[in-house]
Amino acid sequence: MEAFNIAKRSSKLTFYKLPDAEEFVRMQGFKTMETSKNPEEYERKYVDEDAKRTDVIAYNTSVSYEMDYIIGNDVHEDIADITDNERVGVDAVREILIVDVNTKTAIKRSFAVIPDSEGGDENTYTYSGTFKANGDRVQGTAEISADGLTATFTAAAAAQ
Repeated sequence: MEAFNIAKRSSKLTFYKLPDAEEFVRMQGFKTMETSKNPEEYERKYVDEDAKRTDVIAYNTSVSYEMDYIIGNDVHEDIADITDNERVGVDAVREILIVDVNTKTAIKRSFAVIPDSEGGDENTYTYSGTFKANGDRVQGTAEISADGLTATFTAAAAAQ
């Protein structure tokens, strides 16, 4: 029997762009970061056919998160600030970069930071919520720094 080459969760790194920053900063200390595509469907049945037809017409991508609050971690401090100060509108929108470390391919997208709860763990202070898509995704490549803590993004050339 042939062994499976299963992708490790740690091979998809996520980076967060702080306000006024040039580079993306690695998102560390997150216990959960699960993406849901949330497709929007158009369903119909034509009178001359027995079966229904369904098409995907849009996506409303979201990423649920839970993090142990690490004091001094810039990403955690920013998410805590959005949560604690109940930031709204553009003050709660951040760019997130998801990088496949095996291929260096990357997806960049703006997300609204939607806080849900805080302090739900008896051992450590936690924050949780959802990052919800706030614009189209941009495909490209990423260059990760030697220490693995920052990344830069280059958008793919538009197809002609």
